[in-house]
This record gives sequence, C-alpha cells and structure tokens, in this order.
Amino acid sequence: MAGYYDSDDFDEEYMDEEANAFEVTMTALFEGVGHSEESARFSALDSAQESINPEFHGDWDLDGGTLVGEDPYRFEFTTVKVIEADSVEAALDIAASELSDDWELAGDPEPLYLDD
Repeated sequence: MAGYYDSDDFDEEYMDEEANAFEVTMTALFEGVGHSEESARFSALDSAQESINPEFHGDWDLDGGTLVGEDPYRFEFTTVKVIEADSVEAALDIAASELSDDWELAGDPEPLYLDD
C-alpha cells in the first residue's frame, strides 16, 4: 500500500474514539493480457487476486473490475474490508499487511461500531 497515513491525514470525524472497526476501501489498476476484453479482464482479475495476501483472500470483497484503458487493456479494481482496530492508523497498518503496494486508499475509512 503506497503512502503512510496518520491522524492528521483524516477529517476529525474519523478519529471517533468509540469506533472499534473501520471499513477500508482500496483501489488498484491492473493490466490484462488477452485478445479480447473478456480474456484480458480474467487476466487482470488474476493479478488483482494475487495481490491480496493468500491468508486473507476471503476477507477482502473484490469487485470484477472496470475497464479504464484499451491499449493495453487496463482495469480498475476495488476491494473493501471491515477491519477491527482501535484507530484508523491501526486499520491501515492491517490493510497494508494484507495487500500489495499496488493498492491505494480510496477515501477516508468509515468508522464503525461492532458489538462484541
């Protein structure tokens, strides 16, 4: 995950001390190989899936990708996970350990309140 974040990078509302989890949304571009959009999408999807640490494949909700370029075929993927953490910084540290550096944060993590 490119970049490092601390509490100064987020709006004050995201520093709510009662939050015990954060919904983190990440995006990344992957190039697909193939003679058609469909085959290139599968190739790019494979790359996106491989960029998620195998221990956490089922934890991240990965979309099917959106075509953003045709020469070569490039697709933007979005993945989302609810991460239990005491702070947004801790949630982002966890995300960084589970995803490759291809992924970028897409907006501020959403604070959540999970019942134990």
